[in-house]
Amino acid sequence: MTVVDAYFLDTIRWQFRVAWSLASDINLPRLTDNRCLWLPHPDAETVRQHSNGTWVGDWGQEPAPGEPWFASVAWLTWHLQMWLTQALAEARQQPVPDRGTIYWPGTAAGVRVELDRLATEWQAILGNAEEMDLERPTRFPWPDPRPLHRLLGWANLELMKNVAEIGLAINSATAAVG
Repeated sequence: MTVVDAYFLDTIRWQFRVAWSLASDINLPRLTDNRCLWLPHPDAETVRQHSNGTWVGDWGQEPAPGEPWFASVAWLTWHLQMWLTQALAEARQQPVPDRGTIYWPGTAAGVRVELDRLATEWQAILGNAEEMDLERPTRFPWPDPRPLHRLLGWANLELMKNVAEIGLAINSATAAVG
């Protein structure tokens, strides 16, 4: 491993810790079932409970440019759970599960447990990254192969974006339903 690789991995780990601390220390403790399931708009993306008891996230068409997009806190947490589950599989060189097989936990408490579990697993991936081939091609989340180090960096960006969205949605839900 080069000095540059070591600095890269140190930076990636630090970025993850910062982003995850915003989630675990500030946003996730504020989750309630009501805040999760509150809809900011009638057309908001959300999670829906199926007859078998599982909760599945909506996956609609992206809005046209300039059109607003809305999502419940539940959908935003499911989305984070979904892509992190998929990124873990890719990093481990396992089959990437289809989003329809990744279920929302059903409660705010379940969300905290599941996201904490996934964050711990991702932290282990980052902790062992020296042993990985950072140039190894990955296919998730893009259609054309990109090196593993790109996936590691993308995950931090996506995490920070999702945590910020979740925080804003919790603020809106708190104003609406307490």
